[in-house]
Amino acid sequence: METIKLLSSDGIEFTIKRKIALYSKTLNLLINTNPNYIEHVAEAIVLPINSKYLARIIEFLEFKASNKNVDDFEIKDDETVDLLDAAAYLRI
Repeated sequence: METIKLLSSDGIEFTIKRKIALYSKTLNLLINTNPNYIEHVAEAIVLPINSKYLARIIEFLEFKASNKNVDDFEIKDDETVDLLDAAAYLRI
């Protein structure tokens, strides 16, 4: 299965399945606009999102991909604003 590497703003790298990444309209655009750039030039897509929240976003995307009801995904009160900002940036 094809994977995509994402690099958080604090330098932590995440590898996720391409089909999971495509749930994000922003990542979908970056991946599909110039796939040769992503696969051959860039080692990872650099995102302005802290690793703590990028990990939670990836967790949400995997949850969504498993066809679970996204309303069942738990978000803690103290992370709500930062996750909303990250989700808005990634357009999910």
